[in-house]
Amino acid sequence: MIIQEVRESNPRYFTENNKRFFGDISYDVITSEVTGRNYLLTFTNKFSDMFDGVKKPVYVITPLIGSSIGDGVMGQDFKTIEDVNLYINN
Repeated sequence: MIIQEVRESNPRYFTENNKRFFGDISYDVITSEVTGRNYLLTFTNKFSDMFDGVKKPVYVITPLIGSSIGDGVMGQDFKTIEDVNLYINN
């Protein structure tokens, strides 16, 4: 699956306003080598600078159902891409 499929299936999620509001930096789709499950990978500041003005980017993975993100699904935060890969492949 490619990110373009997810963008087309979830156009409201990927608006410039949402990206700016949440502090998102980039999006990608990653797949677990173990389960074959797809995840939306968001690299984001996630409001981290709200109180102290310091941006602290994190990776957030959210399971995909087909090419849909799903309303109300909370993602899981990771500090490094290596942590993301360990999580999805174990």
